[in-house]
Amino acid sequence: MKKSLLYIVAMLVLFALPIVFTSCSGSDSEDEDPAVDSKNTKIEVSFSGDYGKFSPVVSFYAYDLQGSGLSMQTPDGTKNTEWTKSYEDTPFSTASAEIHDYFSNFNVAILFTNPASIEGEVTITGKVYYDDKLYRSDSQKVVFNSGKQGVVYTYSPKSGFVASLD
Repeated sequence: MKKSLLYIVAMLVLFALPIVFTSCSGSDSEDEDPAVDSKNTKIEVSFSGDYGKFSPVVSFYAYDLQGSGLSMQTPDGTKNTEWTKSYEDTPFSTASAEIHDYFSNFNVAILFTNPASIEGEVTITGKVYYDDKLYRSDSQKVVFNSGKQGVVYTYSPKSGFVASLD
């Protein structure tokens, strides 16, 4: 069990790293959302549907403008840079983390596994709050069939959901 959890966490880190580095690049495109001048940001993800069958694992990552790790406030207390929560350890339907500083990268990686190749559907809802006001809300539907072994999504304040492995 511990070996598979370590494998899952390693996969999450590998899939989240490209987002860490691409989030730091700047762009002057007029199509982008305007910058939000807030030091208080919260990301919340929740699950509905058959999510318990697919053992969700969520990992939050937070880095400041210099690329150093940020402290996050979580339901499990203060965590630094990274916080991972596994459904197999403690069942949950919602996970959230909040930071109180400007960031270059703040996101959550979400992993679902399907080793038994069962069918089902999961809806992931992601929300971003700046200064306790809802800024963004997105939903992502994931359909599992007998051939889908797992999926990894990332969710960030700027881009919403991005499939890293589907």
